[in-house]
Amino acid sequence: PSGSRISSDASAGRILIGDRLMSADLTLLRQLEHTLTDLLPDGDHFMTAVGRSLVKVRASDGRFISRMVMPFEPSRLYLLPDGLTLLVFRYDGQVSRVDVSGM
Repeated sequence: PSGSRISSDASAGRILIGDRLMSADLTLLRQLEHTLTDLLPDGDHFMTAVGRSLVKVRASDGRFISRMVMPFEPSRLYLLPDGLTLLVFRYDGQVSRVDVSGM
């Protein structure tokens, strides 16, 4: 969809387009319940925001693996190419840098 965030795992074997997790040949693997997402390099997990929390979610079944409470409600997420650092944007334009390696 137009304007949807697109991310992929390190090998481009899984691609996340908005709330749709796709295989490399663009077959739908799973429709996600979350739209504010970014796929982690392992392709097995993604990061999302739920209220004021960042949540690591298992892609295969949508199970929450870990959660980190933020002092604000995120409006946008962007995983840096290192796969360890998540930029978390607020509605007012401020941004926080979060280490997600331990999540």
